[in-house]
Amino acid sequence: MPETFLEVGIAFAGIALASLVAAQLRFPSIPLLIVAGILLGPAVMSAVDELRLMQVFAGFGIVLILFFLGLEFSVGDLLSGARRKVLNGLLDFAINFSLGLAVGLLLLDLSPLGALFVAGIVYISSSGLIARLIFELQRAARVETGLILSILVFEDLVIAGYLAVLSSVSGGTEEAASFLQPALALGIVAATIGTARFISRGAQRLLERIVSDELFVVAIFAALVLVAGLAEMVHISSAIGALLLGLILAETGHVERIEQRLRPVHDIFAGVFFLHFGLTIRLENIQAVLAAAAVAAIISILGKTATGLLAGRIAGLSFPASLTAGLTLIPRGEFSIVLAALAVSAGLSPLIGSFTAVYILILAVAGSLLARESLRIAAWVESLRRPKGNTTSG
Repeated sequence: MPETFLEVGIAFAGIALASLVAAQLRFPSIPLLIVAGILLGPAVMSAVDELRLMQVFAGFGIVLILFFLGLEFSVGDLLSGARRKVLNGLLDFAINFSLGLAVGLLLLDLSPLGALFVAGIVYISSSGLIARLIFELQRAARVETGLILSILVFEDLVIAGYLAVLSSVSGGTEEAASFLQPALALGIVAATIGTARFISRGAQRLLERIVSDELFVVAIFAALVLVAGLAEMVHISSAIGALLLGLILAETGHVERIEQRLRPVHDIFAGVFFLHFGLTIRLENIQAVLAAAAVAAIISILGKTATGLLAGRIAGLSFPASLTAGLTLIPRGEFSIVLAALAVSAGLSPLIGSFTAVYILILAVAGSLLARESLRIAAWVESLRRPKGNTTSG
């Protein structure tokens, strides 16, 4: 017991230090939390060997991440401007999911199921990192930001269903179940979205009766864990159950109160999730996937840049705005890690986790830099596109 408390204390100290360094550097915290996990874990220092307890905490982290994602989308928001969002999203999916599938099959030589996990890892941009970049760079009012957000919304919805399907397929033990579980998962997701407004009315009345903030936090957290557990009972990922509860509560008038009260809990366990992901990484696996991750990162930069250029031009945006959109979509993060963790827990190649860690680290750095310099890069490319004789003086 004393060693358990000490190791967990060291883990939380690592989370605090990594978050502090990230804040000082104005850099996304997720890559630094992964690095902290690698350093503290068996790969380097072995300061945190209590992986079983940390895995439980990390499970809470996944559940809270997906729950907060669900809170961001009311049913009305999902249906508004659907045609435009679908067109942008399908273009993004066609380019980047295909590239991810090629990375899994050709670069990493994985099984078809492993390649499907990697396809999702490569496809999904990080909503959290990109939103933070837009805020820090003060680009919320720029014309390309609407395009970026529509693509991110589509990605988050796709990855929710994709997680449900992959968790069902990878966890199936019987052939018949392997075909039925994805359909059941998608059916439950669709049914929940369709009935969210109806169910939320009862939740609205119930939450209105809870005046105490302490009781409110406990009630929401209890509901979250119970729904996650019930989802697992029907062989759906606990994270998907949390997402569905978030979608339901997003239709109530208590979203702001939920986010304010549970945000500290979310931040603590989400930090543990990313740190725990680093704890499971082995240095020898990193060496084995380093070249593949670097090549995949370059391919991904080109893929998201192409997405922004094509979607932007279709939407009537200028070349600089379209290029800026593409360069801003490059960072990968939280949901790539969720997919990698699910793949490893399903007994697939351990190289998927190591690949994802290196891949995210590369794109977190490159993506942040390219997004910050995107306006200068766009101006430079525009100058190259102009005919040499078409210059004007001062």
